[in-house]
Amino acid sequence: MGQVVVYYVERDNFAGKSFLYWTPNCLRGKPSRQMFVTIQLHNAGGFGFIYRLGMTMKRERVTNLYSGHVQGIGFRYSVKRLTTGFEVVGTVQNVSDGRVELVAEGTKEELEAFLEAIRDSDVGRFIRQEQTRWGATQNEFRGFEIIQ
Repeated sequence: MGQVVVYYVERDNFAGKSFLYWTPNCLRGKPSRQMFVTIQLHNAGGFGFIYRLGMTMKRERVTNLYSGHVQGIGFRYSVKRLTTGFEVVGTVQNVSDGRVELVAEGTKEELEAFLEAIRDSDVGRFIRQEQTRWGATQNEFRGFEIIQ
C-alpha cells in the first residue's frame, strides 16, 4: 500500500458505476482529473486490480439560482440528465419568482465541470444570469432529484 498521484479520466458509466481510467501523464491529451489516493494492488487470475482505500478529495456544496427563460422549457429535466456524467448529488427545482434553483454536492472540480456542462447544454442559451453560492457539504442527498 502507498500514497500516489493518479491522473484519470472519468466519464463512462456502466450499470450505474463510474470507471476510472488510469493514464500516465506522458500520454497525449490531458487527463480530466488528478487526485491523491491510497491504493492496494491485488492480483487475481492474471488481472491486476486497484482498490481505492482512501481519498483526500474535499466535498463541497453549490447553490445556483438561474434566471432567464428557464421554466417551462425542460431545464430541470436537462440538468438531471446531465448528472449521469458527473459524480454529484442534489436537487433542482422551480422557484415561484421564475428562477430555477440547483443545489448540488460533490468535489469542487466536479461541481465546476457540471455547472459548465449546464451552460454548454441545449438549455444554456436560456440562462441570462446565475447567482452562485459555495458552502460546506451537508450530506443530505442520495442521488439527484427534481423537486416538483
